[in-house]
Amino acid sequence: MSLSRRDALTLSASGLVMPRPGAVQGPATPTSGRSENLFPNSQWQILTALGPGWNGDPAMLQAHLDSFDTEWNWLCTGNLPAIVVDRIALEAERPGGQVEIRLFGDDAVQFLYPGAVLTFDAAGPAELRVSPVRVRSVDYTRCSFTLMPPRNAAPRIGPVRCSCRQVMRADLKGVTGHGPDGWSKTVSAHLWVDRWPRLADATRLGMTVARDATSPLRPAWRSNLRPSMKRCVVFVPQGPGDAHFYHAPADFETYRGRQVVFGMWVQRVAGGQGRLFVNDGAIATSRAVATGGDWTWLEMTHEVAADAQGIAFGFVAEDSDQSPWRIAEPMLSFGTDLGEGAYVRPKGRIEKFVVKMTPDSYFGADFAFRTGGAIVDFAGETGLAIAEDVPMLFGALEGSPGRAGLPLFTRSQFEPPHRYGAAIHAPVANRAAAGWAMFDMNADGTLWLFSEPGARWRDVSFDLNQAVLW
Repeated sequence: MSLSRRDALTLSASGLVMPRPGAVQGPATPTSGRSENLFPNSQWQILTALGPGWNGDPAMLQAHLDSFDTEWNWLCTGNLPAIVVDRIALEAERPGGQVEIRLFGDDAVQFLYPGAVLTFDAAGPAELRVSPVRVRSVDYTRCSFTLMPPRNAAPRIGPVRCSCRQVMRADLKGVTGHGPDGWSKTVSAHLWVDRWPRLADATRLGMTVARDATSPLRPAWRSNLRPSMKRCVVFVPQGPGDAHFYHAPADFETYRGRQVVFGMWVQRVAGGQGRLFVNDGAIATSRAVATGGDWTWLEMTHEVAADAQGIAFGFVAEDSDQSPWRIAEPMLSFGTDLGEGAYVRPKGRIEKFVVKMTPDSYFGADFAFRTGGAIVDFAGETGLAIAEDVPMLFGALEGSPGRAGLPLFTRSQFEPPHRYGAAIHAPVANRAAAGWAMFDMNADGTLWLFSEPGARWRDVSFDLNQAVLW
């Protein structure tokens, strides 16, 4: 049976997969050792199949930005409020000429955190409405935050009246079977990724807003994550039946007849109980079960059927209608045991995207470089389809120069040391040229796109298809 990525498989008593007679058997002896984590995208760094898509039609851009789901609060009880912005100031001009601006808002700024991603409404500056934008820093005392405008554009400085929302990639309607790339879910279940960070000032323990605090580090949020985590999946069943979140490997033949062990951290936010499951033609569930409000490590060992025609490993929420679960750090290996704390992060693993990604700000962009370059923020400008800690991407850079001989390059950052990526040398004006290469990011998940000062380019785009994950 084919395990479709587009439409999540519905698990039933009869199982996900049906064995076929005469299947080739795998090795009968389990293999031990945990040199790598066999689960893909285990840090939830790639989310290309979640959230809205856009075909590049300028007439639909604002509708596209408005279609992003508003981020939920850390309690998972509802959306965060919109921020009303009344003034924009120039914060700094970084090396290379990249502009950083400061926006002053209302009391809803208290819910922001560095790394949050915003979209602006139709009243916002046009320069901030070409894509989602990632927050660089927050001053809770002054109710302000900083951004770097996409394509190094310069919005008008001074009074403004607009609003912006913290957004996320999610399925909050229960209409797809998509999870993070490589993962699927029961179609009706809701899902998003929780990124509430830890407090930068470790001396403050409360992690709740302190309105009388004098420090600019005045968080209105608290972390939902364990110290080793950067993000977790929030999984919300919609209905009284079991709801599943799982990975179904395409190379299931590798697992036939072998002993596997897998585990993950889970946390029950409200009601129900949860456990692990395997489906290799018949469904098996773990004896270990999560029933409390603390983070719980669940682990399960299973010998895969020798004639399995497919397999799925994952988490099942039982009796959890409308009750959220958090899921993080899944680990899968051959062997018999893992143990709490055995999670292994990906090490240079290349993951193919489910959906080709183009930053919204570079979907056939026409612009002139104010100076010689601009910072490209793939995390912000894809609306977190690509996480800020992805170190390297693969794809194409395309564009048409305003005059013959203009170069277009990428490198990790403006200042040395440099690691160069894709390059275009366009010998003919107004004719598309393309370069296929890796894009080697800076430590903050950005890169530097540059040409000659004042150079004009048309139809500039990035087409991203794969990523290297830490």
